[in-house]
Amino acid sequence: MALLNRKDFLALAGVVLLQIGTPFANAATGPSLKPTKFGQTIIWRNKKYTAIKSGKKLVWNKGVALPKPKPTSTPTPSDPPVEHGTFDIDLGAIEEVVEGQTQIFFPKDPHARSKSFFVTRNNALLIAFDSICTHEGCQVWIGIPLLLCACHLSSFNRFTGVPEGGPALKPLKSYPIREEIGRLIITNTY
Repeated sequence: MALLNRKDFLALAGVVLLQIGTPFANAATGPSLKPTKFGQTIIWRNKKYTAIKSGKKLVWNKGVALPKPKPTSTPTPSDPPVEHGTFDIDLGAIEEVVEGQTQIFFPKDPHARSKSFFVTRNNALLIAFDSICTHEGCQVWIGIPLLLCACHLSSFNRFTGVPEGGPALKPLKSYPIREEIGRLIITNTY
C-alpha cells in the first residue's frame, strides 16, 4: 500500500472536504478548489463539475446533479422471500462511459433491490467495482483521480479497485461487465 506524500494528502483531504462540505463553504455556489487542467472533473455537493475555459482562465462549469439512489421499501412479513443468485443488470447505454472516465450507476436488480457500481472504460475495456468501501461499508464517490470514501479518507485506484491510502486494506469488489447490443450489462451476485 503506497503512502500519500503531504502534497497528495492535502489535495485528497481538500477534495473530501469539498464533497462533504465544510462550515466555511456553506455559502459557496460552486467548488472553491481551482481547476488545474481542461476537462478535469470534481464531485462537490452531489454535483459533477468540469473544468472549462473562460477566456484564458480555467473555471468550473455550472455542474450537473448526480443521480440520487431511490429508497427501497423495507420488507414486511407479507412480502415474498427475496431470491438470491446471479443476475444480469442493464446499467444503461454504452455511450454513458467514455474512454478514460468513471461513472457511477444506481440500478435495481430484477427484485427491485438497489445497489451502486462504478464503471470505468480504460483502453476500450470495461471495469466495474462496488461503490461500498471495504473498510467500514461507507459510500465511495468519484474523486480526482481516485475513488474516495468520505468517512475515513480511504482512496482506491479507479482502474484496479486497489486501496491507495487510508485505513481500507482490501480492494473494492469487482464485477463482470460487458457490452451487449449497445448496452452495459453487469453480472451481480446476491
